[in-house]
Amino acid sequence: MDTSNIEERIFDIGVTEVLELLERSLVSRTPLTEVLLARKEVPEIRNEDSLQRTSLMHEILEHQSERNGETSVRLVVCKSKKVVCYAEASKDFVDLLFSFLTIPLGYLMNEKHGGQSKGSIHHLYDSVIDLDAMKYLKSNDIKEILLNPKIAPGSGYKNQPLGVREAVDNQQYYYDRCVIRTESKCPGCSTTLPLLTMMDPKSPYKEGTEGDGFLLDPAMFTVSDDLVVTPISPVSELSLLEKLKIPFNDIYVCEVQVGREEASRLLAASFVSESALTDTFIRKMPKDALISDVLKE
Repeated sequence: MDTSNIEERIFDIGVTEVLELLERSLVSRTPLTEVLLARKEVPEIRNEDSLQRTSLMHEILEHQSERNGETSVRLVVCKSKKVVCYAEASKDFVDLLFSFLTIPLGYLMNEKHGGQSKGSIHHLYDSVIDLDAMKYLKSNDIKEILLNPKIAPGSGYKNQPLGVREAVDNQQYYYDRCVIRTESKCPGCSTTLPLLTMMDPKSPYKEGTEGDGFLLDPAMFTVSDDLVVTPISPVSELSLLEKLKIPFNDIYVCEVQVGREEASRLLAASFVSESALTDTFIRKMPKDALISDVLKE
């Protein structure tokens, strides 16, 4: 190999570069080159990029077949275009959508069970798998955290269709006048301090220790095909139809059930598609079919 053209360079990595690197790791095979040298725009994922969807969506679906914690969603569908115009949903469905923001990337890679993505993030995951934990990592527990992470304490909620586990905060806290301590006794006089009960920030009651989603109940929302969530309003729904240039006589309404499989489809589609509802509920595949074949229709 000719080494005369090899140059060593040092770069300053700030918040901007870190965020760009994270974004490009999902869609690019050469994230370091593009962030530090080429400075390209982040490539847009188009409908024809079916391989991206296949690797991400199909692998997750293969291992998620249970149906529990189902919720109903009303879809307004365009007959001629076979796309979802928007959905009318209760807090249960929107809680599911908002919970996507709490899910670690490591969880997605774990659910893919060794599958590849169009970007480079799967290389990071595989690197941790191959790394000798005893030699290079602080502990085997650290390896488990990276490969099979849980969502942060307080981020989960009951009946979450995906069944993502929530990390448990085993730390106990004690009240010492105006100071919160982790020691059970006062360091000055050794008096036993009262144990604090940790409240769930999602609980609608100040004394609640367990929350039920992120939204107040009851509430209804409109969700666009690209997952823009707004409080339900006839005006906003009319505006969506006008924006899509779809007449009233070209729509129909159907009700679908969202369980674990649909939630998995939707999670995957939210990463790679601008038509997440359509790809999840209209272009869905039979369990034994390739998603790429369906998306090419």
